[in-house]
Amino acid sequence: DRLLSVLDRTLYAHHAVVLYRRQDQDRWERERGGTRPSIVPGRIPGPEDALSRVLVREGRSLERGQLEMDDRFAGVRREALSYMDSARVQVMVPLVQGRRLTGVMLLGEKRNLRPYSREDLDLLDQLGASASVALSNSLLFEQVDEQRLDLEELTANLEDKVAERTEALRKANEGLKELDRLKSRFFAAISHELRTPLTLILL
Repeated sequence: DRLLSVLDRTLYAHHAVVLYRRQDQDRWERERGGTRPSIVPGRIPGPEDALSRVLVREGRSLERGQLEMDDRFAGVRREALSYMDSARVQVMVPLVQGRRLTGVMLLGEKRNLRPYSREDLDLLDQLGASASVALSNSLLFEQVDEQRLDLEELTANLEDKVAERTEALRKANEGLKELDRLKSRFFAAISHELRTPLTLILL
């Protein structure tokens, strides 16, 4: 949210949004907040789309004018411009961790209607690098927290099972003790009954 407010204050972006993708999912999620987020995103490129692969390869901000003029983007030009038109995006900033696109910042035109300058794009690249690390750390923390909750649940279930088994063993032990008492009384009674007739016979 702070990143989006920085983009709003420093670059005067008419609208901005951060999209991110969890490691175990292929769908994009939208960061809450942003400036007029209802305008964005249109159809979001999938993680295996040619546009996503170009964003990873370039690893830096792509401005609409670059996509229109630079022949390196000829293979994705139509897809990229179509997406940018539908989402009203002027600049895409990839958030890359390793060789994986974990997110993308999308910025609309500036409120002052000036084009994004080279300095603006350099700033976005620096913000994108920092945001990539922050996003990766955040997603990693979330994953660790989920694993911690799963472990706590397993521990609680295990404690319940142990308590249940302990109670079953306690009851079984009481049953065995009762059987042992009955056996002792039975043998005492039998022994007494066997000794009494013998005593009578001997007398």
